[in-house]
Amino acid sequence: MKESSLKKKERLKKNREYIYVFKKGKYIETELLKIYFAPSTEKRGRIGIAISTKMCNNVKRNSLKRKIREAHRLNKRELKESHDIIIRPKKRMICLTSKQIEAHLVEAFKEISGNVIKKPAGFSNQNLSKSLIPA
Repeated sequence: MKESSLKKKERLKKNREYIYVFKKGKYIETELLKIYFAPSTEKRGRIGIAISTKMCNNVKRNSLKRKIREAHRLNKRELKESHDIIIRPKKRMICLTSKQIEAHLVEAFKEISGNVIKKPAGFSNQNLSKSLIPA
């Protein structure tokens, strides 16, 4: 269990690290989130989550961050380790389940890494980005 945990070394923590990714990196945007990525300055890739306080209250915001961190933790071995990633979810992502968030992040990570990543159990080979948008 410890091997698959998200350690502090795998997180973006300082403001200058976020600024580096925003300025030097590229981004992809989907209906539910925007992901910035840049070559990592560290040995391994790191993740940061940026959610506006205007988006929702603390409870929903922290719950969404936990779901995103868990989805990343489960799929981090599938990504290239040379990227720092910042995930900026949109408001529509709040009402999704953990499995739906994981599936959407896997699709987005596919674009970043260029690798074929396994889909989580329980999902078919349909266009996930359109099927996961809440009404």
